[in-house]
Amino acid sequence: MAYVTLQEHNALATLDLTTRQFTSIVGLGLKDYSRTANGNAIPISNAIDATDRPTGTIALTSVNLRGAYQPDAIVSYEVGGRTFLVMANEGDAQENDGDVARASTIASLGLTGDAGRINVIKDLSTPGNVVTMGGRSFSIRDTAGNIVYDSGNILEAEAIARGIYDDNRSDDKGVEPEGVVLQAINGRTYAFVGLERTTEGAVAVFDITDPARASFVDMIVTVGTDRPEGLTTFVKDNMIYLAVANEGLGNAAATGMGTVLYTLAPVPEPETWAMLLGGLGLLGLRARRRKPD
Repeated sequence: MAYVTLQEHNALATLDLTTRQFTSIVGLGLKDYSRTANGNAIPISNAIDATDRPTGTIALTSVNLRGAYQPDAIVSYEVGGRTFLVMANEGDAQENDGDVARASTIASLGLTGDAGRINVIKDLSTPGNVVTMGGRSFSIRDTAGNIVYDSGNILEAEAIARGIYDDNRSDDKGVEPEGVVLQAINGRTYAFVGLERTTEGAVAVFDITDPARASFVDMIVTVGTDRPEGLTTFVKDNMIYLAVANEGLGNAAATGMGTVLYTLAPVPEPETWAMLLGGLGLLGLRARRRKPD
């Protein structure tokens, strides 16, 4: 089976590669930014910063908004004989069709001031049910599309704590998780999630060994890079590597583009795993960059 994200339509399609037929298309629902994350074994807040005009310290607050998850990258893995799908909930609407507008420009929604600056999906938004783009998170779902875990606002809270949150994106899709790749390290499974909209290149690391109890481990921030787009891992010469391709120049105009290569962990030296599991550690995290010619 192949699982395909239909991003603008906020849906998941399942393709039977044997028959070459799609067997299902299911909607992924909406994320409630006024509540704790639904479906998590351990509740996580969904609070967000919904305006690009802060009056002081950037604050994540519960707001009466919904978010269409609209995942970009998707990858699967198996636990206990079951397949789970990991999705980066970037958000993307039919902007070319004029379906995105500031809430304040739609009189019927009744949102003004800072609250009215949020960009919404017009054909989904009604008074009291305003829908914006993206989940500002990553999710783990079963193959039927049911949420097993959602990271809530962990990605944005961590970006704020590290001083790399781009408040100019608060009214749009926040940190925009776009790419995701998985890597097994000493019997545990880690997800590496690329954030497209932070002031420095950032990749969040989660332990997803137990899909229902995934946990934040670390955030890799590489000064001078910007907008990670694609990620992959590989093993060479007994070392596990993470490669990240950066899309744009953004805040790091001179060095933002190109590929960054990180060393994650050696294979197979058991004495080093304690260093990893104490916060992943990343063994000093050496980064090697290559810029385009």
